[in-house]
Amino acid sequence: MPTTERMPPTRRSLLRASAVAGTASLAGCVGDSPLADSPLADPIPPDPDTWPLANYDPQQTAANRGASPPTDPTVETFDSTEDASTVVVGGEGDERRVVVGGYDRLTAHRPDGSVAWRAGDADEVAIRPGSDICYATGGNAPFRALSLADGSRQWTTEAPNGFAVVPSTRGPFLPFNGGVDAYDREGTRRYRVARGDGLGYAGVALADTVYVTDVGMAERLRPRGAIRAFRERPPAAEWRVEQSLGYSHTVAVADGTVFVTDERTDGTGGVLALDAATGGVEWRRDLGQRPDGLAVGPDRLYLAVSIDRETEANLLFALRRDDGATDWTAAEYGPESGYYADPVVAGDSVLVGGKQVDRRAGFLQSFTLAGDEQWTVEFETAVRAVAPVADRLYVATDDGQLAILS
Repeated sequence: MPTTERMPPTRRSLLRASAVAGTASLAGCVGDSPLADSPLADPIPPDPDTWPLANYDPQQTAANRGASPPTDPTVETFDSTEDASTVVVGGEGDERRVVVGGYDRLTAHRPDGSVAWRAGDADEVAIRPGSDICYATGGNAPFRALSLADGSRQWTTEAPNGFAVVPSTRGPFLPFNGGVDAYDREGTRRYRVARGDGLGYAGVALADTVYVTDVGMAERLRPRGAIRAFRERPPAAEWRVEQSLGYSHTVAVADGTVFVTDERTDGTGGVLALDAATGGVEWRRDLGQRPDGLAVGPDRLYLAVSIDRETEANLLFALRRDDGATDWTAAEYGPESGYYADPVVAGDSVLVGGKQVDRRAGFLQSFTLAGDEQWTVEFETAVRAVAPVADRLYVATDDGQLAILS
């Protein structure tokens, strides 16, 4: 069972803290300079009429409770981006965009599906809530901020290929293979957290503070003081969970609990629930080889879990949030004939796409939160990403299509 390591103040840290007041008085009131970096960052609540990043909000819950998905959807498709991997929605008025990221390019659509502009490589995209700025990472292109209106570059910076982008009040966080970078709004890196055991995609979620996961660890970060910021050192850990964690690249925070997926090759992968304030273990479930994604509903967690390493077949699990017990599972498209991808919660439904291996086709299924199937729509190729916004669903498929379900 994982253990929690509290980080008590040391004599050196106390001495440093006593010097902060003097250092800050020399600096004066300097706004967003390093010497005024005590707050780590605050999450930006998204408008419920958007889906600004892959997991909807900075808490990474993959849930838009304000959405009302169609009950008998009609489907329109539009050419978008080959090997599409992400779809996000944001902006207002004439600058409202549906942005699809993929391995060969990024495409921004208008709400009616027409193409507004295209850009270079970008596996992962996110929109800064309440703004006209889109962040893009991945492929052979640098990490960059683009105008939602026309795709013009606002800034670029050399950075590792990101696993995701999470905007904050200070600027974006970029989890990558080996750590997490924090940037300011102008694209300058503020600090890097790289404390995992080996290489693997990290994760980050923002709630009352910043929560970071990586290979073998999960941390709650404490606010960074003036001296630590001046020396460009990353925040210290307020608590850290290390033991019995494998590849922990997905983290979500809800109602005082941190949920961390745990990928393992020995068949014991699953999900871990931690107390957000103390890091204490609330429960753990071992479910299979590899959990994919994580969506947080009001009473349940939803995740697809690989249960067979050779075939990659998997099941969709719904776990009770209070104790991790299995509430229901779905397997119509697995384990024999296909797999499920990352689920999302939309209003009173949970949506999950995937692929039918035997037919090499894709699908999107809608369930009630209690597990009753509502409808299934089939596609020519696998469904990679879903963005529920208001009464529409925006879907990215393997063959480079943007599908709009209404």
